[in-house]
Amino acid sequence: MNRKLIMALGLTIIAAAALIVTVNTLFFNSSSPSINVRIEPENISKLSLGSTFAVNITAEKCANMNGVQVDVRFNPQVLNITNNGIVEGALLESANAMVAPPRIRSLDGTDTPLASLIFQAGFNNLTGNGVLFSINFEVISSGSTKIQLYPYQLGNTTVGTYFLTENLTSLQTNDIIAQLRDASYGMS
Repeated sequence: MNRKLIMALGLTIIAAAALIVTVNTLFFNSSSPSINVRIEPENISKLSLGSTFAVNITAEKCANMNGVQVDVRFNPQVLNITNNGIVEGALLESANAMVAPPRIRSLDGTDTPLASLIFQAGFNNLTGNGVLFSINFEVISSGSTKIQLYPYQLGNTTVGTYFLTENLTSLQTNDIIAQLRDASYGMS
């Protein structure tokens, strides 16, 4: 009887190990490129009420990517996105990207007022470095704010910043989690 129990336990451990390897391959493929996404410039210390400024959302080390979602968060009581304030960058233009209309939403339940801008684009084999898109802001009150790239939450594709690549042999997409770099801005 102990022999059957040990055999069943051994088979269970092998099946669990195979499942872990499969999940790791699909979601955490260590051979995936390490893409960097950043906000440039990283810091502007003295802005005045009513002034406007632009930030670029840039990507580095893209290799054969098929889609991107960028989740940018900021304090809407300090900054406002200007009319026509979101402009496609040269990197996406070079890939003939299909860009979805950006969505801006207010996030309730946070200590500091927060807005989220979701930017999505699809393309074929985006490779290289450059500007994904630019955001033009207007300063609407005094204070300071961070402009943050919100990280991807595994399995929740409605929020966060990530890239997609497609495995043509299995026709599955893989989420590529990027390294993110935020920025901060101060108003006088």
